[in-house]
Amino acid sequence: MLCGRRGWLATMLAVACAEPLVAAVGPGSSEGGVLATSSSGAAGTSSGVVGESSTFGGSSAAGGGSTGAGTGSSGGTEAQDQPRFDIAGSDLAVDLPPPFERVDMAIEHDVVFGVFGPGEAWGDMNGDGWLDLLTVGGAAASELWENDMGELVHSPLEADLAAVLDTAGVTLPDIDNDGDPDVYLLRIGPNVMLRNDGGVALVDISVASGLAYDGIPSSASWGDFDNDGFLDLYLCTMGYETDVLYHNQGDGTFVDRSDLLVGLQGDQAFAASFSDFDDDGDLDIYVVNDKHLGNRMWRNDGPGCADWCFTEVAELWGADAQVDGMGLAVGDYDNDLDLDLSFSDVLNHNIWCMSDPDGPTFEDVSIPMGVVYPAHGWGTLFFDYDNDGWLDLYVADSELPEANTRMFHNLGGTGFEDVSTTCDCVDAGWNYGVAHADYDQDGGVDFVVGQRSLGHALYRNTAATGRHWLEVELEGGGPINRDAVGARVLLTTTDGTVLRRDVEIGSGVASQSSLRLHFGLGAEAPASIEIRWPDGLVETPAVPDVDTLWLHAYPG
Repeated sequence: MLCGRRGWLATMLAVACAEPLVAAVGPGSSEGGVLATSSSGAAGTSSGVVGESSTFGGSSAAGGGSTGAGTGSSGGTEAQDQPRFDIAGSDLAVDLPPPFERVDMAIEHDVVFGVFGPGEAWGDMNGDGWLDLLTVGGAAASELWENDMGELVHSPLEADLAAVLDTAGVTLPDIDNDGDPDVYLLRIGPNVMLRNDGGVALVDISVASGLAYDGIPSSASWGDFDNDGFLDLYLCTMGYETDVLYHNQGDGTFVDRSDLLVGLQGDQAFAASFSDFDDDGDLDIYVVNDKHLGNRMWRNDGPGCADWCFTEVAELWGADAQVDGMGLAVGDYDNDLDLDLSFSDVLNHNIWCMSDPDGPTFEDVSIPMGVVYPAHGWGTLFFDYDNDGWLDLYVADSELPEANTRMFHNLGGTGFEDVSTTCDCVDAGWNYGVAHADYDQDGGVDFVVGQRSLGHALYRNTAATGRHWLEVELEGGGPINRDAVGARVLLTTTDGTVLRRDVEIGSGVASQSSLRLHFGLGAEAPASIEIRWPDGLVETPAVPDVDTLWLHAYPG
């Protein structure tokens, strides 16, 4: 049964039985996807789409004409003047206007630059089914933008953020498994942990929780390293302070278990990811470090020594890059079903590909993949902006006087093409934290960029036309953390392609993207879906409809 933050489903299902609901989305409006829900019975059983569906429909001004998801039509300039993309694995080609339009007039936020930042995070703070946005303000107050069916407006919860200044980054983990995202703010001074009480109030539990770290944090990454059903925290720190691994006790408190990471030292870390790189069922920790101190890979070896065992294997796995590392993205960019790495640097950007004939091994493929360029990179994202089934790459940059922020289009896993001059999605200035989400539910992944002293730039995706998609939101329960961090979805398309997406929190830099897993499908549709939960349960539920946001809960 779906409950907690899924309580909005009852309202949505009731609406579906009445008149069609048209939702405004930002400066224009866009046809959104059908909302489908899934519930499961006993563990091991398959689950299918149940109940009614609600459709969010409308028209879009993007591109100068009307568009509809899956229609392939667009207005504006003549087709021959617009970028043309071939959808991998099909004969379908679509002429599109620039893939993004900047719409941040909807989130005007005067950022006063502090030491670093700003970052931002997406999450459904009030349980209405729409992803809200929290933007940090540096020396100014942070702001929370409630998503009113695609239109971002000031949230009443914002008042609970007013007194928290000198912020640089933010994540929205559900630390108590009550179904709503809590707020963890990184700041110069004690970090702040705010418990979300049902979307009604944000309550400061920083000291009581044990998470009031007083230093210079850079990023926060969350994952359940011991599979006890509660999210733990890896806190990256600057100033040659030692990073901290916090264990969630399950009662609202955390304890420092950095002792489990033998050899941990002050490495100037900027980003980390909890991901299962060796496919053994538990989350490893990859850390990107500055000052050529070498990146770290902590392999999770499970229980057995000092309560829990980690082994540092960065050199063994070929992942010990010595760079001025900043941002980090983890994803399967070449669709070979293992996790690859992309991390930013002061001199060049880096793509490291995993091959695993006898175990995880990483190889620097930056040059053959075509992503080497003069850079001073920060936030880094993998996401499929054109729904062709291949993860594209975005890198925020701060090289002044004109930043080299880049968008790279994935050429079917064989390389990346720099489309920065045609995407309408890069901006001069100091760009820092980045986070993606389909905030208007039209099937195209949007993203936001934090800009030093300039606020936050919101880019709305207009490139989804003509390509199918599926967005999956998982809900943990029982032995699984509510955010389902560590869960994996393998989607096989009708042409036999298998796509992998994993749930994670906070791998970029000082930011958090949507926890919903986005699958671009091109001209195809889902043929099968496999869900691998962190406790080892493997599900093969009934296949949902294409072009939907599909909600699926852990069985039991």
